[in-house]
Amino acid sequence: MNPDRKHGPGGRLTRCESKARLRAVVDSAKKRFLTVGFRETTLDDIARDAGVAKKTLYGHFGSKEQLFSAILEMLGRTWREELGHIVTTGGAPADVLERAALHLLDIGTREDMTQLYWVLLVETRRFPALSAGLYQEGGKLIGIEPLECY
Repeated sequence: MNPDRKHGPGGRLTRCESKARLRAVVDSAKKRFLTVGFRETTLDDIARDAGVAKKTLYGHFGSKEQLFSAILEMLGRTWREELGHIVTTGGAPADVLERAALHLLDIGTREDMTQLYWVLLVETRRFPALSAGLYQEGGKLIGIEPLECY
């Protein structure tokens, strides 16, 4: 394999390059959504920041709403994995519960989470679908499954 090769066969991006470009899109979108809000963020801005065509965003995500949902899922998955690691490392039950509680407190006060709360609070009246999934899923975003009530 030639390390100087910039693209795959036919000039297409390699799998690694494609993942890196998608990561740049997600990072750019997350930064924009969390700093300026959902309404003020445009796909043009995200595409320009990430160095991709707007068509690429539509091809991967379909819409700005779906891109925002992907950001929510990514954040939630990261937080659930962190919490899962705490729970599976073992220890005395009281110690595990304390570490888990401290982790949830940390998540709730992280800059990206407080920015996310702000975006959802500001945008929920104009775009109720943005936060509807979050609240319908209970605490799933941070790793707590909703209670089943009968």
